[in-house]
Amino acid sequence: MYSPPTPHTPATWCSAALRRRRAPIRGSAIDIVRTSTMLALWFAAATAIGAANPAARPMLAQPSPGVVAPGASVELLADGYTFTEGPVADNLGGVYFSDVRTSQIHRWTPEGGASLYRADSGGANGLYFDNDGMLIVCESARKRIVRDDLAGQLTVVTGEYDGNPYNAPNDVFVDAKGGIYFSDPNFGGQDTQDGHHVYYIHPDGETVTRVTNDLVQPNGVIGTPDGTFLYITDSSGPTWRYRIAADGSLSDKTNIFDQGGDGMSLDELGNLYLASGVVWVFDADGNQVDTITIPERPSNIVFGGPEGKTLFVTARTGLYRVELIVRGAYAPQIEDPGPTPVGSPTMVATGTATIAPSATTAPSATAPPANTPTPGASGTPLPTESPTELPSRWYLYAPMTVRR
Repeated sequence: MYSPPTPHTPATWCSAALRRRRAPIRGSAIDIVRTSTMLALWFAAATAIGAANPAARPMLAQPSPGVVAPGASVELLADGYTFTEGPVADNLGGVYFSDVRTSQIHRWTPEGGASLYRADSGGANGLYFDNDGMLIVCESARKRIVRDDLAGQLTVVTGEYDGNPYNAPNDVFVDAKGGIYFSDPNFGGQDTQDGHHVYYIHPDGETVTRVTNDLVQPNGVIGTPDGTFLYITDSSGPTWRYRIAADGSLSDKTNIFDQGGDGMSLDELGNLYLASGVVWVFDADGNQVDTITIPERPSNIVFGGPEGKTLFVTARTGLYRVELIVRGAYAPQIEDPGPTPVGSPTMVATGTATIAPSATTAPSATAPPANTPTPGASGTPLPTESPTELPSRWYLYAPMTVRR
């Protein structure tokens, strides 16, 4: 748990002085005058130092206002699962989430509640939408990353590194260029890699680079929308921040806070949300902003809802939500679903998706040609953004301010 150090301010100095001078103050008027003089000198010195050097000016610790909306409470949306994980919000107001131990993916909607989306999901864990609106899935049991077009077709993005299968892909994040970061820990069974690492699938969809090699159990991954930083939490602690290079490689490894955990998310102010016993909220410097207690132990979190201020939480046997006062950095813009939304459980037959052998296999006769936008929820093509621009359909309401 993060415990900020006690700030050295004129108030704390004076409090200490009063404690040290308490006995003489009771006993003598001379001591009272002497102590008052010392306090006046201390205040004058502190003021002079601050005026001469603003950077050195002591700052009084201010209480955080928190992030939960006034009067809001944690609400259970669906339960009866075994181990919920990997929530991701779509632009129709729904949330996809996985039930790892039953190897299923479900989708919750405000209108219909939770429904089974895909059975036999290969131990699906982390989920994320790519920049074309397709669902990226960490299939932990099948040791691979797949792309689901939400219309019945799955494509293997990567299934091995250096000739060996992955351990158990866990969490995933897609950057603005279309590159994919994913963690590959192992919480049971035999390692099939030489350790537990984080990998980067380059935007070409073929090149895979190992970007960490010294973590114990890398778990949640999330990047800032401006492409500057990637956060990785180690289940064994701590949580790290890395600087992202143009080629996706990582440097400048920095311990943001000693707390490790599971899934993470970001809000529009740059606050980092970490599922670890409770939902911790830290600012970009690692200072605790808030904690949100969930009835069950949380595993992962995502922003969604009509205004992007709803925090959805997967926690053991259930899916929960709570309203906040800030928007998520990656909250989708909700659209009119139209009469037949793509990805609805009524549109995709459970367990009937076909598997393409690999990402480099030629597309099937029914697959759209390369570089053709996937139809959106209302039947219109997705916008064709530049690779360096943030796709507004799936990402930000407004640019996020990153505090360094």
